[in-house]
Amino acid sequence: MPDHNAVPKLQIPVATSGWRRWRFIIFSLATALVLLTLMSWSWQQLQKQNPDLALATVEQGEVMAAVSGYGSLLPRQNRSLIAEVDGTVTELLLFPGSQVQQGSAIIQLRNPQLERERERAALALLEAQAAKESLQATQQREAIALENEIAIVRSDIALAEQEMQTLKVLLEQQILARLEYLRADTKLSQVRMRLAVALRNQTALAQAQAADIRAADYRLQQAAKMLAIAEYDIAQLTIRADRDGLLTVLTEGIDVGKPLRKGDLVAQITDPRSLYADIRVPANEAARLQQGQAASVTVRGQTITAEVLRIYPTAEQNQVRVELQLLGTQPDHLRPNMDVAALITTERRNHVTRVKTPLYITNAGQQAVFIARGEQFVRREVDIGVIGRDFIEVRTGLNQGEQILLDVPASLLPREQFAQGDIHGQ
Repeated sequence: MPDHNAVPKLQIPVATSGWRRWRFIIFSLATALVLLTLMSWSWQQLQKQNPDLALATVEQGEVMAAVSGYGSLLPRQNRSLIAEVDGTVTELLLFPGSQVQQGSAIIQLRNPQLERERERAALALLEAQAAKESLQATQQREAIALENEIAIVRSDIALAEQEMQTLKVLLEQQILARLEYLRADTKLSQVRMRLAVALRNQTALAQAQAADIRAADYRLQQAAKMLAIAEYDIAQLTIRADRDGLLTVLTEGIDVGKPLRKGDLVAQITDPRSLYADIRVPANEAARLQQGQAASVTVRGQTITAEVLRIYPTAEQNQVRVELQLLGTQPDHLRPNMDVAALITTERRNHVTRVKTPLYITNAGQQAVFIARGEQFVRREVDIGVIGRDFIEVRTGLNQGEQILLDVPASLLPREQFAQGDIHGQ
Protein backbone atom coordinates (compact mmCIF):
# COMPACT_ATOMS: atom_id res chain seq x y z
CA MET A 1 0.00 0.00 0.00
CA PRO A 2 1.18 3.44 -0.64
CA ASP A 3 2.34 5.46 2.24
CA HIS A 4 0.03 8.43 2.46
CA ASN A 5 2.07 9.92 5.22
CA ALA A 6 5.28 10.10 3.12
CA VAL A 7 6.50 13.60 2.32
CA PRO A 8 6.54 14.20 -1.48
CA LYS A 9 9.89 14.93 -3.05
CA LEU A 10 10.45 18.46 -4.41
CA GLN A 11 11.49 18.64 -8.10
CA ILE A 12 13.48 21.66 -9.37
CA PRO A 13 12.27 22.74 -12.84
CA VAL A 14 14.87 22.86 -15.58
CA ALA A 15 15.61 26.41 -16.84
CA THR A 16 14.79 25.91 -20.51
CA SER A 17 12.96 29.24 -21.26
CA GLY A 18 16.20 31.30 -21.57
CA TRP A 19 17.80 28.84 -23.98
CA ARG A 20 14.72 28.84 -26.17
CA ARG A 21 14.79 32.62 -26.33
CA TRP A 22 18.49 32.68 -27.36
CA ARG A 23 17.93 29.93 -29.87
CA PHE A 24 15.18 31.99 -31.53
CA ILE A 25 17.40 35.08 -31.67
CA ILE A 26 20.30 33.12 -33.20
CA PHE A 27 17.99 31.56 -35.78
CA SER A 28 16.56 34.99 -36.74
CA LEU A 29 20.03 36.48 -37.15
CA ALA A 30 21.17 33.58 -39.28
CA THR A 31 18.10 33.88 -41.49
CA ALA A 32 18.65 37.62 -41.94
CA LEU A 33 22.30 37.02 -42.81
CA VAL A 34 21.35 34.50 -45.46
CA LEU A 35 18.80 36.89 -46.95
CA LEU A 36 21.31 39.75 -47.04
CA THR A 37 23.85 37.46 -48.73
CA LEU A 38 21.31 36.42 -51.36
CA MET A 39 20.30 40.03 -51.98
CA SER A 40 23.93 41.09 -52.34
CA TRP A 41 24.61 38.25 -54.76
CA SER A 42 21.54 39.08 -56.79
CA TRP A 43 22.55 42.77 -56.95
CA GLN A 44 26.05 41.85 -58.11
CA GLN A 45 24.63 39.57 -60.81
CA LEU A 46 22.31 42.35 -61.91
CA GLN A 47 25.19 44.78 -62.05
CA LYS A 48 27.20 42.32 -64.13
CA GLN A 49 24.31 41.87 -66.55
CA ASN A 50 23.34 45.55 -66.85
CA PRO A 51 25.96 48.01 -65.45
CA ASP A 52 25.20 51.74 -65.90
CA LEU A 53 22.37 50.97 -68.31
CA ALA A 54 20.13 54.08 -68.37
CA LEU A 55 16.75 53.70 -70.06
CA ALA A 56 13.94 56.24 -70.42
CA THR A 57 10.29 55.65 -71.27
CA VAL A 58 8.46 57.76 -73.85
CA GLU A 59 5.50 59.58 -72.32
CA GLN A 60 3.20 62.58 -72.65
CA GLY A 61 3.98 65.79 -70.82
CA GLU A 62 5.57 69.23 -70.87
CA VAL A 63 8.92 70.15 -72.41
CA MET A 64 10.55 73.39 -71.36
CA ALA A 65 13.74 74.85 -72.82
CA ALA A 66 15.51 77.36 -70.60
CA VAL A 67 18.71 79.31 -70.19
CA SER A 68 20.24 79.47 -66.74
CA GLY A 69 22.32 82.26 -65.31
CA TYR A 70 23.80 83.52 -62.08
CA GLY A 71 24.24 86.97 -60.65
CA SER A 72 23.02 89.23 -57.88
CA LEU A 73 20.26 91.65 -56.91
CA LEU A 74 20.89 95.30 -57.67
CA PRO A 75 18.80 98.40 -56.87
CA ARG A 76 17.47 100.55 -59.68
CA GLN A 77 16.73 103.43 -57.32
CA ASN A 78 19.67 104.22 -55.07
CA ARG A 79 19.90 107.59 -53.34
CA SER A 80 23.03 109.03 -51.77
CA LEU A 81 22.91 111.23 -48.68
CA ILE A 82 25.36 114.15 -48.73
CA ALA A 83 26.40 116.24 -45.73
CA GLU A 84 24.93 119.74 -46.18
CA VAL A 85 27.06 121.40 -43.48
CA ASP A 86 30.32 120.88 -41.65
CA GLY A 87 30.10 119.22 -38.28
CA THR A 88 31.37 116.65 -35.85
CA VAL A 89 29.53 113.35 -35.42
CA THR A 90 27.99 113.13 -31.97
CA GLU A 91 25.70 110.11 -32.46
CA LEU A 92 25.01 107.33 -34.96
CA LEU A 93 21.28 106.74 -34.77
CA LEU A 94 20.84 104.05 -37.45
CA PHE A 95 23.11 101.48 -39.08
CA PRO A 96 23.16 99.64 -42.43
CA GLY A 97 20.32 97.17 -42.77
CA SER A 98 17.82 99.43 -41.01
CA GLN A 99 14.48 100.17 -42.62
CA VAL A 100 14.02 103.95 -42.80
CA GLN A 101 11.16 106.29 -43.54
CA GLN A 102 11.40 109.74 -45.06
CA GLY A 103 12.65 112.02 -42.29
CA SER A 104 14.21 109.26 -40.15
CA ALA A 105 17.28 110.60 -38.31
CA ILE A 106 20.47 108.70 -39.18
CA ILE A 107 23.43 110.78 -37.93
CA GLN A 108 23.61 113.69 -35.46
CA LEU A 109 26.28 116.38 -35.91
CA ARG A 110 27.37 119.39 -33.85
CA ASN A 111 28.71 122.74 -35.06
CA PRO A 112 28.98 125.58 -32.47
CA GLN A 113 29.70 128.14 -35.20
CA LEU A 114 26.35 127.48 -36.84
CA GLU A 115 24.65 127.94 -33.48
CA ARG A 116 26.34 131.35 -33.04
CA GLU A 117 25.34 132.36 -36.56
CA ARG A 118 21.75 131.50 -35.78
CA GLU A 119 21.85 133.68 -32.65
CA ARG A 120 23.31 136.60 -34.64
CA ALA A 121 20.66 136.15 -37.33
CA ALA A 122 17.92 136.14 -34.69
CA LEU A 123 19.26 139.40 -33.20
CA ALA A 124 19.53 140.97 -36.67
CA LEU A 125 15.87 140.10 -37.29
CA LEU A 126 14.85 141.74 -34.01
CA GLU A 127 16.86 144.85 -34.94
CA ALA A 128 15.19 145.04 -38.34
CA GLN A 129 11.76 144.70 -36.74
CA ALA A 130 12.58 147.47 -34.20
CA ALA A 131 13.95 149.74 -36.95
CA LYS A 132 10.77 149.34 -38.97
CA GLU A 133 8.59 150.06 -35.96
CA SER A 134 10.66 153.18 -35.15
CA LEU A 135 10.41 154.34 -38.78
CA GLN A 136 6.66 153.86 -38.73
CA ALA A 137 6.39 155.96 -35.54
CA THR A 138 8.51 158.75 -37.02
CA GLN A 139 6.49 158.75 -40.23
CA GLN A 140 3.29 158.92 -38.25
CA ARG A 141 4.52 162.03 -36.38
CA GLU A 142 5.57 163.67 -39.64
CA ALA A 143 2.26 162.91 -41.27
CA ILE A 144 0.29 164.26 -38.29
CA ALA A 145 2.39 167.48 -38.24
CA LEU A 146 1.77 168.05 -41.95
CA GLU A 147 -1.93 167.33 -41.59
CA ASN A 148 -2.13 169.85 -38.74
CA GLU A 149 -0.35 172.44 -40.87
CA ILE A 150 -2.80 171.83 -43.72
CA ALA A 151 -5.73 172.17 -41.33
CA ILE A 152 -4.40 175.52 -40.04
CA VAL A 153 -3.89 176.83 -43.57
CA ARG A 154 -7.38 175.83 -44.54
CA SER A 155 -8.67 177.65 -41.45
CA ASP A 156 -6.69 180.75 -42.48
CA ILE A 157 -8.19 180.54 -45.95
CA ALA A 158 -11.69 180.39 -44.51
CA LEU A 159 -11.07 183.48 -42.37
CA ALA A 160 -9.47 185.33 -45.25
CA GLU A 161 -12.40 184.56 -47.53
CA GLN A 162 -14.87 185.91 -44.94
CA GLU A 163 -12.73 189.01 -44.54
CA MET A 164 -12.71 189.51 -48.30
CA GLN A 165 -16.49 189.35 -48.42
CA THR A 166 -16.72 192.02 -45.72
CA LEU A 167 -14.15 194.25 -47.39
CA LYS A 168 -15.91 193.89 -50.72
CA VAL A 169 -19.13 195.28 -49.19
CA LEU A 170 -17.24 198.16 -47.64
CA LEU A 171 -15.46 198.80 -50.93
CA GLU A 172 -18.77 198.91 -52.80
CA GLN A 173 -20.07 201.42 -50.22
CA GLN A 174 -16.85 203.42 -50.68
CA ILE A 175 -16.17 203.12 -47.02
CA LEU A 176 -12.88 201.19 -47.58
CA ALA A 177 -10.02 202.21 -49.70
CA ARG A 178 -9.32 199.98 -52.68
CA LEU A 179 -5.74 199.54 -51.55
CA GLU A 180 -6.85 197.81 -48.38
CA TYR A 181 -9.06 195.49 -50.40
CA LEU A 182 -6.19 194.55 -52.65
CA ARG A 183 -3.98 193.84 -49.68
CA ALA A 184 -6.58 191.45 -48.25
CA ASP A 185 -6.95 189.72 -51.63
CA THR A 186 -3.18 189.29 -51.89
CA LYS A 187 -3.13 187.79 -48.41
CA LEU A 188 -5.86 185.29 -49.41
CA SER A 189 -3.87 184.25 -52.46
CA GLN A 190 -0.79 183.69 -50.32
CA VAL A 191 -2.70 181.51 -47.91
CA ARG A 192 -4.12 179.47 -50.79
CA MET A 193 -0.60 179.04 -52.14
CA ARG A 194 0.54 177.79 -48.74
CA LEU A 195 -2.24 175.16 -48.88
CA ALA A 196 -1.18 173.98 -52.34
CA VAL A 197 2.43 173.69 -51.16
CA ALA A 198 1.33 171.78 -48.05
CA LEU A 199 -0.74 169.37 -50.14
CA ARG A 200 2.19 168.77 -52.48
CA ASN A 201 4.42 168.16 -49.45
CA GLN A 202 1.85 165.69 -48.13
CA THR A 203 1.94 163.72 -51.41
CA ALA A 204 5.74 163.75 -51.50
CA LEU A 205 5.89 162.72 -47.85
CA ALA A 206 3.56 159.78 -48.48
CA GLN A 207 5.72 158.63 -51.38
CA ALA A 208 8.93 158.97 -49.36
CA GLN A 209 7.42 157.20 -46.42
CA ALA A 210 6.21 154.34 -48.62
CA ALA A 211 9.74 153.98 -50.05
CA ASP A 212 11.24 154.00 -46.55
CA ILE A 213 8.74 151.32 -45.45
CA ARG A 214 9.62 149.17 -48.47
CA ALA A 215 13.32 149.51 -47.66
CA ALA A 216 12.60 148.57 -44.05
CA ASP A 217 10.56 145.58 -45.27
CA TYR A 218 13.45 144.49 -47.49
CA ARG A 219 15.84 144.67 -44.57
CA LEU A 220 13.37 142.78 -42.43
CA GLN A 221 12.92 140.09 -45.10
CA GLN A 222 16.67 139.82 -45.50
CA ALA A 223 17.10 139.34 -41.78
CA ALA A 224 14.31 136.75 -41.74
CA LYS A 225 15.91 134.87 -44.63
CA MET A 226 19.30 134.90 -42.93
CA LEU A 227 17.66 133.47 -39.82
CA ALA A 228 15.86 130.84 -41.93
CA ILE A 229 19.18 129.89 -43.56
CA ALA A 230 20.83 129.63 -40.17
CA GLU A 231 17.98 127.49 -38.85
CA TYR A 232 18.14 125.32 -42.00
CA ASP A 233 21.86 124.79 -41.45
CA ILE A 234 21.16 123.85 -37.83
CA ALA A 235 18.50 121.39 -39.02
CA GLN A 236 21.05 119.83 -41.39
CA LEU A 237 23.14 118.85 -38.37
CA THR A 238 20.65 116.00 -38.12
CA ILE A 239 21.18 113.95 -41.28
CA ARG A 240 17.85 112.39 -42.23
CA ALA A 241 16.57 109.96 -44.85
CA ASP A 242 15.05 111.78 -47.81
CA ARG A 243 12.87 108.80 -48.79
CA ASP A 244 11.50 105.49 -47.54
CA GLY A 245 13.76 102.50 -48.08
CA LEU A 246 16.64 100.48 -46.72
CA LEU A 247 19.83 101.99 -45.35
CA THR A 248 22.40 99.93 -47.25
CA VAL A 249 25.66 101.85 -46.85
CA LEU A 250 27.19 104.03 -44.15
CA THR A 251 30.41 105.56 -45.46
CA GLU A 252 33.49 103.96 -44.01
CA GLY A 253 35.22 106.10 -41.43
CA ILE A 254 32.08 107.74 -40.06
CA ASP A 255 32.09 107.38 -36.30
CA VAL A 256 31.36 109.38 -33.17
CA GLY A 257 33.85 112.21 -32.82
CA LYS A 258 34.86 112.16 -36.48
CA PRO A 259 34.45 115.37 -38.54
CA LEU A 260 32.27 115.61 -41.64
CA ARG A 261 32.72 118.22 -44.35
CA LYS A 262 30.04 119.78 -46.46
CA GLY A 263 29.62 117.65 -49.58
CA ASP A 264 30.90 114.39 -48.03
CA LEU A 265 29.04 111.22 -49.00
CA VAL A 266 27.39 109.95 -45.84
CA ALA A 267 25.08 107.03 -46.67
CA GLN A 268 23.03 105.33 -49.35
CA ILE A 269 19.35 104.44 -49.21
CA THR A 270 17.89 101.82 -51.50
CA ASP A 271 14.27 101.26 -52.42
CA PRO A 272 13.81 97.47 -52.02
CA ARG A 273 10.89 97.62 -54.44
CA SER A 274 13.31 98.65 -57.21
CA LEU A 275 15.53 95.58 -56.95
CA TYR A 276 16.23 93.65 -60.14
CA ALA A 277 18.31 90.58 -60.94
CA ASP A 278 21.54 91.31 -62.78
CA ILE A 279 22.73 87.95 -64.18
CA ARG A 280 25.25 86.54 -66.65
CA VAL A 281 24.38 83.82 -69.16
CA PRO A 282 26.66 81.91 -71.58
CA ALA A 283 27.23 83.89 -74.76
CA ASN A 284 26.33 80.92 -76.97
CA GLU A 285 22.85 80.76 -75.39
CA ALA A 286 22.12 84.50 -75.35
CA ALA A 287 20.73 84.41 -78.91
CA ARG A 288 17.74 82.42 -77.58
CA LEU A 289 16.74 85.23 -75.24
CA GLN A 290 14.15 87.90 -75.97
CA GLN A 291 12.78 90.80 -74.00
CA GLY A 292 9.64 89.84 -72.07
CA GLN A 293 10.43 86.13 -71.70
CA ALA A 294 9.26 84.57 -68.45
CA ALA A 295 11.89 83.75 -65.87
CA SER A 296 12.26 82.63 -62.29
CA VAL A 297 14.80 83.91 -59.79
CA THR A 298 15.83 81.86 -56.78
CA VAL A 299 17.12 83.71 -53.72
CA ARG A 300 18.03 81.69 -50.63
CA GLY A 301 15.76 78.86 -51.67
CA GLN A 302 12.77 81.06 -52.46
CA THR A 303 11.64 81.43 -56.08
CA ILE A 304 10.39 84.77 -57.43
CA THR A 305 8.62 85.30 -60.75
CA ALA A 306 10.46 87.59 -63.17
CA GLU A 307 10.79 88.52 -66.83
CA VAL A 308 13.58 89.57 -69.16
CA LEU A 309 13.87 93.37 -69.16
CA ARG A 310 17.15 94.01 -70.96
CA ILE A 311 19.76 92.01 -72.87
CA TYR A 312 23.13 93.70 -73.27
CA PRO A 313 24.50 93.64 -76.81
CA THR A 314 28.11 92.85 -75.90
CA ALA A 315 29.79 89.92 -74.19
CA GLU A 316 32.46 89.95 -71.51
CA GLN A 317 34.50 86.85 -70.72
CA ASN A 318 32.18 84.82 -72.95
CA GLN A 319 29.14 85.88 -70.94
CA VAL A 320 26.25 88.22 -71.71
CA ARG A 321 24.66 90.45 -69.11
CA VAL A 322 20.88 90.23 -68.69
CA GLU A 323 18.54 92.24 -66.44
CA LEU A 324 15.46 90.53 -65.01
CA GLN A 325 12.57 92.53 -63.58
CA LEU A 326 11.07 90.99 -60.45
CA LEU A 327 7.28 90.65 -60.56
CA GLY A 328 4.61 90.43 -57.90
CA THR A 329 5.09 90.89 -54.18
CA GLN A 330 8.72 90.56 -53.19
CA PRO A 331 9.89 88.92 -49.93
CA ASP A 332 10.91 91.26 -47.14
CA HIS A 333 14.32 89.61 -46.75
CA LEU A 334 15.60 90.71 -50.17
CA ARG A 335 18.72 92.86 -50.01
CA PRO A 336 21.02 94.35 -52.63
CA ASN A 337 24.00 92.20 -53.69
CA MET A 338 22.31 88.93 -52.72
CA ASP A 339 23.40 86.05 -54.96
CA VAL A 340 20.68 84.70 -57.24
CA ALA A 341 20.19 81.85 -59.68
CA ALA A 342 17.89 82.51 -62.64
CA LEU A 343 16.11 80.31 -65.13
CA ILE A 344 14.77 81.97 -68.30
CA THR A 345 12.15 80.03 -70.23
CA THR A 346 12.86 80.26 -73.97
CA GLU A 347 10.33 77.66 -75.21
CA ARG A 348 7.53 75.62 -73.69
CA ARG A 349 5.47 72.78 -75.15
CA ASN A 350 2.50 71.27 -73.33
CA HIS A 351 0.95 67.83 -73.86
CA VAL A 352 3.58 66.58 -76.29
CA THR A 353 5.41 63.29 -76.68
CA ARG A 354 8.56 63.52 -74.63
CA VAL A 355 11.42 61.49 -73.27
CA LYS A 356 14.37 62.24 -71.05
CA THR A 357 17.19 63.94 -72.93
CA PRO A 358 19.77 61.41 -74.21
CA LEU A 359 23.37 62.42 -73.73
CA TYR A 360 24.07 62.03 -77.44
CA ILE A 361 21.23 64.37 -78.58
CA THR A 362 22.39 67.99 -78.81
CA ASN A 363 20.46 69.42 -81.79
CA ALA A 364 16.85 69.49 -82.93
CA GLY A 365 15.65 67.98 -86.18
CA GLN A 366 16.26 64.50 -87.56
CA GLN A 367 18.30 62.48 -85.06
CA ALA A 368 18.91 58.81 -84.27
CA VAL A 369 18.00 57.14 -80.99
CA PHE A 370 18.27 53.50 -79.91
CA ILE A 371 15.09 51.65 -78.99
CA ALA A 372 15.15 48.75 -76.52
CA ARG A 373 14.08 45.46 -78.13
CA GLY A 374 14.66 42.75 -75.51
CA GLU A 375 18.41 42.37 -75.20
CA GLN A 376 18.97 44.42 -78.35
CA PHE A 377 18.96 48.17 -79.05
CA VAL A 378 17.78 49.16 -82.52
CA ARG A 379 18.59 52.45 -84.23
CA ARG A 380 15.61 54.61 -85.23
CA GLU A 381 15.36 58.02 -86.88
CA VAL A 382 13.17 60.49 -85.01
CA ASP A 383 12.21 64.16 -85.41
CA ILE A 384 13.31 66.17 -82.37
CA GLY A 385 11.56 69.43 -81.50
CA VAL A 386 12.34 71.42 -78.38
CA ILE A 387 15.39 70.27 -76.43
CA GLY A 388 14.75 71.06 -72.80
CA ARG A 389 16.81 70.79 -69.66
CA ASP A 390 15.33 67.42 -68.69
CA PHE A 391 13.23 66.28 -71.65
CA ILE A 392 13.16 66.51 -75.42
CA GLU A 393 10.10 66.87 -77.60
CA VAL A 394 9.66 63.95 -80.03
CA ARG A 395 7.52 65.10 -82.93
CA THR A 396 7.61 61.81 -84.86
CA GLY A 397 9.33 58.43 -84.62
CA LEU A 398 8.50 57.28 -81.09
CA ASN A 399 5.39 55.96 -79.37
CA GLN A 400 4.36 56.17 -75.75
CA GLY A 401 5.69 53.33 -73.64
CA GLU A 402 8.76 52.66 -75.79
CA GLN A 403 12.13 52.81 -74.08
CA ILE A 404 15.30 54.36 -75.42
CA LEU A 405 18.90 54.17 -74.30
CA LEU A 406 20.10 57.45 -72.80
CA ASP A 407 23.85 56.89 -72.97
CA VAL A 408 25.52 55.16 -75.93
CA PRO A 409 29.29 54.74 -76.32
CA ALA A 410 30.64 56.74 -79.25
CA SER A 411 31.85 53.57 -81.01
CA LEU A 412 28.29 52.18 -81.11
CA LEU A 413 26.55 55.29 -82.43
CA PRO A 414 27.07 54.43 -86.13
CA ARG A 415 25.56 50.92 -85.74
CA GLU A 416 22.05 49.98 -86.71
CA GLN A 417 21.68 47.80 -83.64
CA PHE A 418 23.73 46.24 -80.87
CA ALA A 419 23.29 44.07 -77.81
CA GLN A 420 23.68 44.84 -74.13
CA GLY A 421 26.87 42.84 -74.13
CA ASP A 422 28.33 45.19 -76.72
CA ILE A 423 27.86 48.04 -74.22
CA HIS A 424 29.59 46.05 -71.47
CA GLY A 425 32.49 45.29 -73.74
CA GLN A 426 33.25 48.92 -74.39
